[in-house]
Amino acid sequence: MTATRIIAPGGTYAITRRCAFRKLFLTPLSEVIHDGMLYILGQAGTKYRVRLHHEVILPNHGHWCVTPTEANLPEFTEYFFGETSKFIKVALAEHGFEPPEKVWDGDALRSDEVVGGVPVVVVAGGAPTPRGLRSRRDRRGQEASRGSTRPARGRPALVD
Repeated sequence: MTATRIIAPGGTYAITRRCAFRKLFLTPLSEVIHDGMLYILGQAGTKYRVRLHHEVILPNHGHWCVTPTEANLPEFTEYFFGETSKFIKVALAEHGFEPPEKVWDGDALRSDEVVGGVPVVVVAGGAPTPRGLRSRRDRRGQEASRGSTRPARGRPALVD
């Protein structure tokens, strides 16, 4: 069972969403796609009274930092990602690309509350944990955040 999300009006949230299958759907017509996404973002922000602080669109995912003035972040994200999905499919089809069945990944949307300029992740126990303070392992079993060569789970560490 997933934990209940608390959406505070006036709280700032960092949202990250990637494309389905990590495909580069945001690249082929980057100027057209980015302009359309900004337009839809403006519509969604006006409709749901959400302030945008910044947007970063990369080839296979995007980052948005927003502040809802009401507790309606789920409605805002549902509208924004639904409309951008429709737009991207149409834009790709009109320019000779095969439109995908789905644009955005079906995994749960990632949105972290930003407290004092630091994104905070609410973990299973409900305690907020600032990002970067938890140990994260890279593919070689090393601690990625600190650059340690200590092995993870008994696997040998690769040292250059």
